[in-house]
Amino acid sequence: MKEIILEKLNQIEDLEQRRMLRDIMSSVFTGLIDYQEQANQTLEERIFNEIPDEGQKSVLYFAVSPRDQIDPIDDFLYPVFPEEAAEPQFDLKEMAEKLAAHETVPLFPIFLECPYPKICELLNSPRLYQGELVTTTGKYPIQIKLEPSLKYAGEIERLYQVFQRNGIPWKTVNNPYANKFFEVGLTGFETAIEPLGDSEVKEISFDLGEFEPYKKSNVILLWNIERLLLKTSGYPVPALDNVNFEHPVAIAKYGTEHQYLVDEDEQSVKYISRSAEELTVVAPEQRNGMWHILKITQPGVDMKKYPFPVLSNQRKTGFITGFAQKQGNVIHTKGEIIRLVNVFTDTADFELLGITILDRRDGQYHTYDCNHFIIDDIRVANDKKVLRLQFKTARPEDFLRYDLLSFLVSEVQRYFPEYDCVGELI
Repeated sequence: MKEIILEKLNQIEDLEQRRMLRDIMSSVFTGLIDYQEQANQTLEERIFNEIPDEGQKSVLYFAVSPRDQIDPIDDFLYPVFPEEAAEPQFDLKEMAEKLAAHETVPLFPIFLECPYPKICELLNSPRLYQGELVTTTGKYPIQIKLEPSLKYAGEIERLYQVFQRNGIPWKTVNNPYANKFFEVGLTGFETAIEPLGDSEVKEISFDLGEFEPYKKSNVILLWNIERLLLKTSGYPVPALDNVNFEHPVAIAKYGTEHQYLVDEDEQSVKYISRSAEELTVVAPEQRNGMWHILKITQPGVDMKKYPFPVLSNQRKTGFITGFAQKQGNVIHTKGEIIRLVNVFTDTADFELLGITILDRRDGQYHTYDCNHFIIDDIRVANDKKVLRLQFKTARPEDFLRYDLLSFLVSEVQRYFPEYDCVGELI
């Protein structure tokens, strides 16, 4: 406004009138303009602060790392299964017993650093691979097979149930690494193993043929969840229903910037409330007890480097994002779909090019549902039309590109359950 007034004053040719008007404007209107601009700024900040993005504490991060590069004192990322941090141990006698019973002997997981279509190719062509077992007494040829590792997907599904019991809204998890893990199973020896006696396993090697360049052994999946076992920090008091008891659990010393979830079954916990420094667990048990707590750790300012990219479902902060989450209403428009796919920080390289509604799938799509465990009991899948989303990416050679695409499509699927959403890279 000041600039406009100055421009108008400079257009006055009579210098005396220009001087008089300038003095008047400086003494009267300039103060009003400053006051109005300050009031507008205060109102804008107040509106924006009234709608914070409450989901920032629940952001989930994932990465993979070689076992020997895991930092045991890292306070951000932890192994999804803590027992995987130790080297696997093998018992030859137990192996022989399982093989004699025609059972497959589980050995260890491997990671395949390849795009999702290659994973599908491997799944669609199961086969046996040749390998070698090296012991303290010699080398023995073996046969192994690969099975998709489902335990990581199962842990995400279990985490979804924990979110539901804690009353925390669920957001699609961006975990592109989970479906690239395979369990290695020993199917048999090509020679008798009885003479091995008490020998110990030194090494197990095998060749995956055309998939060998993608193989990564001794790789572990990490996430930003720390498991805690906390005791009731005070005396349980009767709840308002006069049936259950309120158990306070102090969390302030672990950091109030993080999210905390109570990981107990529905029979043990009836309700959970939270404040900045304390969880209140409402349970039928009166005695002081220990509670399994999941701490969703958020990264610090100086996050360390990891061998593989750290990916998350972090959303861009802003008024529109916070307002949309607070309203909970979905506007079924193309603009809403564009907003949904552009809100994540780790998929900024993806650009939505087209949206098409089809009567049925017209080909094979290399995307999968990241929320497959959320069941829609109302709509029949066969009756749904297909919502095809076409993208392009600035990283066409990234081995995670189809997994990141699946993450975006799965998020759209959450808001548009009446469609069968699929994605395509072009």
